[in-house]
This record gives sequence, C-alpha cells and structure tokens, in this order.
Amino acid sequence: MIDANLNTKELSLKSGVSRATTCSVKNGKSCNYNTALKLSIALGVSLEKLIER
Repeated sequence: MIDANLNTKELSLKSGVSRATTCSVKNGKSCNYNTALKLSIALGVSLEKLIER
C-alpha cells in the first residue's frame, strides 16, 4: 500500500474503514470499490494509483 506514514489505526480512523479491513488490505487482500475509494481519499492518492500498488 502507498506509504503515507499512517499506521493501521490512523488510516482506519481517517478513512472510516474498519481496522480489520484496513489491516487485511495492507496485507494484500482485495477489497470492494467503496473501501478502496475511502482508502485512496484518506491517503490522498487517486484510486488508480492505489490499485497499481
């Protein structure tokens, strides 16, 4: 995942995505479109850039 100097808890709070889901995605699991969109917004990157990683 893109490095935004956020730990899992911080990214979860900033994105509104559960910690369990955030952790799963950071560890390479897939997620649905809405989750990916929330994470990309929280990280300040485009959805396309997030998916590239």
